[in-house]
Amino acid sequence: MAFSGADFANPDKFITYREQIWICLENMIDTDELKTVHQVWAELEYNDPDSCKRLAPRRDHFIIPTDHDTDIFIINIISKYPKLVDHRLHYTREPADPYLVAYAKKWNVPIISDEKPLQQRIGKRKSRHITIPDVCQLETDMTCMLLEEFLKSKEVIPSSFK
Repeated sequence: MAFSGADFANPDKFITYREQIWICLENMIDTDELKTVHQVWAELEYNDPDSCKRLAPRRDHFIIPTDHDTDIFIINIISKYPKLVDHRLHYTREPADPYLVAYAKKWNVPIISDEKPLQQRIGKRKSRHITIPDVCQLETDMTCMLLEEFLKSKEVIPSSFK
């Protein structure tokens, strides 16, 4: 499972289940079932420092080490989907999406992401850039799960949760 961060737009959505979620995520990290890339860690530090503090003891186990064999996957993703990164040129951090997609594709694992695909965005949020779910939909051998779907599949939150 490749983790792309929390749903920063709605941080209290899972408040009732917060501790169960943390226990699940920490267990998955400890057993190598949940990984992320160092670029997501930088985003997490910026957007959710409290989560970073909690995950800090697991940081080295959580983050996938840089792997030069994956460079070709990253280059192919960026070449095929340049709009996955072009909207982030103003960022001071390295964009995480192409790395996350490349590693997930290489290891054939799903990505957990609460980004919305183009077809679900409205108003100002309906920009021309694409997101991880868009790429996963276009790459038929990839899967992207919402955090809520993932938590339900792990039975951390009830299937009736909305």
